[in-house]
Amino acid sequence: MWLQLKCSRTWKPEYRSFTLVHKPQRGRHSDLSHTTVTMATGGRVQFQWENFTPMPTSRSFCTAVEGGDSKLYVIGGCEENGVPIDALEAYDPAAKSWEKLDGMPTKRAGPAAVSVGQKIVVLGGVSVTQAPLDAVEVFDIVERKWTQLNPLMAAALGIAAVARDGKVMAVGGMGVDTNPQDHLRSLDIENDRWKGLAPMPTARYATGIFLRNDKLYVLGGRQGKEPCAAFEMYDILSNTWTKFPDIPSKRVFPQYVMSASVIVSLGGLFTQGQDRRFSGTTETFDTEKGETGRWETHRPMKNKRADFVAGVLGEKVVIAGGLSVGGPQTSVEGFDLERKKWFNLPNLNTPLCSSASLLYQGRLLAVGGMSAGPTNIVAALGIK
Repeated sequence: MWLQLKCSRTWKPEYRSFTLVHKPQRGRHSDLSHTTVTMATGGRVQFQWENFTPMPTSRSFCTAVEGGDSKLYVIGGCEENGVPIDALEAYDPAAKSWEKLDGMPTKRAGPAAVSVGQKIVVLGGVSVTQAPLDAVEVFDIVERKWTQLNPLMAAALGIAAVARDGKVMAVGGMGVDTNPQDHLRSLDIENDRWKGLAPMPTARYATGIFLRNDKLYVLGGRQGKEPCAAFEMYDILSNTWTKFPDIPSKRVFPQYVMSASVIVSLGGLFTQGQDRRFSGTTETFDTEKGETGRWETHRPMKNKRADFVAGVLGEKVVIAGGLSVGGPQTSVEGFDLERKKWFNLPNLNTPLCSSASLLYQGRLLAVGGMSAGPTNIVAALGIK
């Protein structure tokens, strides 16, 4: 066995990278695949890419969650012909292996899914007929079986959901009539009981959603094919909504992340009239300032994109892949929230868009997605 160190010629304070290649000796282990690890620094934070063992099932538009057993669960999605599937697969990071579990009772793509204790709750999504679903199903990690719960109050795709105090809070959605919904509902999974809460001031689907303390922040989304710029906060204790300043620019397929109290609005696609342009937008809002706060607009990302993965690692915003001119991208960038500056990170090995985005055990994951077609890749960016 030998090690080869490949250093880049770019040695800037905000970007330094090298690639470590491990290759087996010739002989009885020569059939083993090599492992490539790429590292870079953003300021004082050193990032490292690695690829998990590929999923058994290639898919796009899937959903990924971390279970109560610390395994990675990947749910549903579309196969190569764009047909929703029922696949549920679990990755054990200790064994570095996947297990195919019993499929969902309902095939679906793009469902909302949350982990509650030792259960995974799956809501809504797109059916095999391309219609929104009302099905709500729970996978018990311990008993290893699915249970169907009472359905949604109305079928919906593009639901956003979070878990709080053992319950699921589900926001918005697009109904069978293609109209956006203003629903906010809570599901008590132990008693299989839905409760309607104060509706959102603005009906929409495919929103960004963040839970911080006793407040739920909902921003962006779509109304039909058009983007929505609404930003609203729900106070869980008082069951009331407060309107915050609208997002400065309307886009579809953006990403939103939250670091401490700051929400960051990133990228997407402008759809004004006939003008469809990819965006490098970077906007921040400090929620500590409440409804009197203001959005700040910063330098755009270097490579405009939509439909990418994003997260916060080491107090740096990180984005990877996505769709841009020419198709799926390999580009990866970081944004320093203190310096308000973008810096380059090593590219993905494979161009990806429409991947599930998840922060998992200190890593940002790009799970599945589209490349030349649906892929089984799971790429993980972490801090060394």
